[in-house]
Amino acid sequence: MFRGLFGGGSSKAKAPAPAPAPAPAPVVQVNIAQNTSNSAPKQAETKSIEKQPSQHGSKSAEPVTAKSPAQPAAQSNTLKLHEKPAIDWNEALTQVGNDRDFLNEVLQDLLDEAKTAEDDIGASIKARDFGGVMRAAHRIKGSASYLSCEPLRDISYTLQQSGHDGQENPSNLDLFVTIEEQFREFCLCVAVLRQAIAAGVPA
Repeated sequence: MFRGLFGGGSSKAKAPAPAPAPAPAPVVQVNIAQNTSNSAPKQAETKSIEKQPSQHGSKSAEPVTAKSPAQPAAQSNTLKLHEKPAIDWNEALTQVGNDRDFLNEVLQDLLDEAKTAEDDIGASIKARDFGGVMRAAHRIKGSASYLSCEPLRDISYTLQQSGHDGQENPSNLDLFVTIEEQFREFCLCVAVLRQAIAAGVPA
């Protein structure tokens, strides 16, 4: 009985029949039609992408349009002159050893120098002379910095840099529009400083 189960004995087991070979896949030939006309090919049409209706029979949604990212608000280049006083009197007095008379004297010299700078920068703008703008602004910047007149110092530095940029790229005539705006701010700073000096050193 055990011999029949494990293939023992003289009888031979029949070999299983081989599986039939799979039929070869049909070869599909695709003929691409050539455009024999002389007309130019049509450009691909751009279509709006619409959402497909749901299986519940709802209406199709409106075409989906991509939203451009929000652009940051343009920042104004105008100097905020009201944020700083025309002159820091405490610092200015420290620079001259708390000598009020001497401070009044050097402040008058600063106003004279500022008037000369106004004339020189204005003439340089008319002559389209970037170097003249740079040199005149540089001269007044040092004096304004020494006497703690920060608004005048800052706008002078801005004009100096603009003049330098113009020298590096003299073909950029649009830069003179910017320089003219900066020059108007420069004149405003001088006017505000003149009023502050006329009021005298605070007690």
